[in-house]
Amino acid sequence: MAYRYGDRKQRTLFPQSIDEYIPQDAPVRAYDAFVDSLDFTELGIEIEPHKVGCPKYAPKIMLKLLLYGYSYGVRSSRKLERETHYNLSFIWLASGLIVNSDVVNENNDLHQFANQIEQAHESLDKQCDTACGDAGYANVNELEKIDSQGIKVIVPSAKQAEKVERSDPFDKTHFKYDKANDSYICPEGKVLGYSHTEGKNLKRRYRAGVSVCRKCKFFNECTTNKRGRTITRLHYEELKQKLEAQYEQPESQKTYALRKQKVELPFGHMKHNLKVNGFLLRGLEGVKAEK
Repeated sequence: MAYRYGDRKQRTLFPQSIDEYIPQDAPVRAYDAFVDSLDFTELGIEIEPHKVGCPKYAPKIMLKLLLYGYSYGVRSSRKLERETHYNLSFIWLASGLIVNSDVVNENNDLHQFANQIEQAHESLDKQCDTACGDAGYANVNELEKIDSQGIKVIVPSAKQAEKVERSDPFDKTHFKYDKANDSYICPEGKVLGYSHTEGKNLKRRYRAGVSVCRKCKFFNECTTNKRGRTITRLHYEELKQKLEAQYEQPESQKTYALRKQKVELPFGHMKHNLKVNGFLLRGLEGVKAEK
C-alpha cells in the first residue's frame, strides 16, 4: 500500500477565499463578532478613515489581534507580526493584513487601544479597587465615594512592620498630629511645622528645622538628617487610618482571607494558561495596558 502525499504546488481552478479557510464554529469568529459589535466612539477610540496622512492600521483589526493574541499567549508585537504571516486564524482575523511590528511600536497602536478600553472600564472598577499602603491609593476621591456609600473596603496594611517600628520611641506613630495647627508634636514636645507638598500622591512634609533638632539631646537617635527630622503625611491620612482600623477587625480578616481563593487563583490560571509570566511594558501605564 502506497503512502498518500500532498502537493503544495497543486493549483486549483477557483482559489479559496481567506474566509473559507476558517470553520464557521471557530473561536476566532467570536472575537471578530465581539469587536465588531463595540461602539468605538463610546469607548473613546478615534475612527477617522478619511484623515489626512499615512493610513494607520484599522483600529478594530488591531483590537481583534490584541484580544485574540492575548487569549492565546501571543503578546509581543513581533509575535503578532509572525502570526499574521503563518497562522491562519490571525491571517483571517486581520483579513490578510500583515502587521509590521516596527510600525506597531512606533504608533503604539495596540497598547493605545488597550489603554483607552481600560479607561472606559474604570467607572465599573472603582468600587473594586483596594489600597495597599501609601502608594496603593490611586485616587482619594474614589476612596471617599466608596466610604460614603457604606461599602466595606478591605485594606491590607503593613501592620506587622508597623508593630516592629513602634518599638522605636522615635517612630512616626509616637508623633502627635495637631490638626488645628497642621503640625506634628515630637515625643520631646518640639513642633514640626508644615513644609511643602510633593508628588502625585500629595504627600505633605513636616519638618522641625535645623536649629530645633540640633539642640535636641536625641538628635542622632531620632534623625541624622542635617536639615532636621521630617514627617510625611498623606493628603488623605485620616481615611487611610480609618480603613486600616477596619482591616484589623476579625470580620475583615475573614473576608481578606478569601483573597487566596477568589483573587490569587485567577491570576495563577492566567499565568499558566495564557503564559503571562511577566509584563512587556514598563511603568504603571504600560502595565495597565497589558492587564
